[in-house]
Amino acid sequence: MASDLQEHPDGDPVAAVVLPVYGPDGTCLTDFGPDPVVAAGGVPRTGEQRQIEAIAACPPGPELDAWLRGLDLQVLSSMVLVEVIAAQDRVESHQHARKLAMIAELASRDEMSPSGPRWPVPRRRRPAWPGTSWRCGWGGHGSLR
Repeated sequence: MASDLQEHPDGDPVAAVVLPVYGPDGTCLTDFGPDPVVAAGGVPRTGEQRQIEAIAACPPGPELDAWLRGLDLQVLSSMVLVEVIAAQDRVESHQHARKLAMIAELASRDEMSPSGPRWPVPRRRRPAWPGTSWRCGWGGHGSLR
């Protein structure tokens, strides 16, 4: 396991990326440990390169989202800021994909069929589709009834 990664507290190796922590002046306070590239006979990477690689390696999700929200963008170097923008894009794409999966699930349901459900629906349980576009903010003039 690369030293840019950490291990799970109970000893199971987990590829949990260590995201950089920055001081108020933009100094990276994270110790990434010895550079595994040097140990393999390569050219040492700069601290900034290792920060960028750590950010790029972090999968989209709540951990990356929370980290991005806590950053002071004014203190970051331009190169790190470019990677932060790319990370924000990954988070947004991840959330958009999740929303599309939710829409696909909703669209696959019988009561969402434009021609109505395939079986009789009790009067008290009306099809949801007339007001869906209004409720989800998709525009249009969906009925609220």
